[in-house]
Amino acid sequence: MGFVSHYQIDRMQVDECNVDLKIVIEYNGDMWHCNPRTWTAEQYNTAIRMTAGEKWGKDIARHKVLRNMGYTVIVIWESSWIADAKECIRKIEEKYNEISFIKNNRETNLL
Repeated sequence: MGFVSHYQIDRMQVDECNVDLKIVIEYNGDMWHCNPRTWTAEQYNTAIRMTAGEKWGKDIARHKVLRNMGYTVIVIWESSWIADAKECIRKIEEKYNEISFIKNNRETNLL
C-alpha cells in the first residue's frame, strides 16, 4: 500500500506513512501509550515519567498537528494487533481504499 516506516514529518517521526495519500499509522504500545483499556488517567507510568492522562494529552496534540497538516491518522493498539492483526489490517485497507477513491475522483474531476 505504499507505506514508509519511520517517516519524518516536520519534527515528528511517525511509525508508518503513505506520503501520496497522507495516511499515518501509529502503532501504540499498550505500556508506552497507556492503553485506556488498562490505565486510568491518574495512573503514573514510571517508564515514561508521566501520568496516563498526560501521555494521552501529548498523543492527542500530536495527532491534531498531523491532521492540521492534512494527514489521516490511524491508531493501532498493541493489544488489538495481538488479538486480531487481520482485523487491524482490514481497517487500514478500508481507510486506504476510501482515501484513494476520494483522491482519484478529485483528480479525474480536475481533468
